Amino acid sequence: MSKTSARWLLVLGLVIVGFGVGIYLQDLKHQESTKAAWKANRFNVARFNKIMRYAGI
Repeated sequence: MSKTSARWLLVLGLVIVGFGVGIYLQDLKHQESTKAAWKANRFNVARFNKIMRYAGI
């Protein structure tokens, strides 16, 4: 294998590893934001129900 081929394989390997790490980090942030959204939604539904009870609807 020539030096040029080895370099291209190294670059290709680094790009693939970079994509893998990026996808993993993106998934972690997605899980974090999903958890926050569910928590906020539960709070908003509880607040909405209190307002509905107060309004007598």
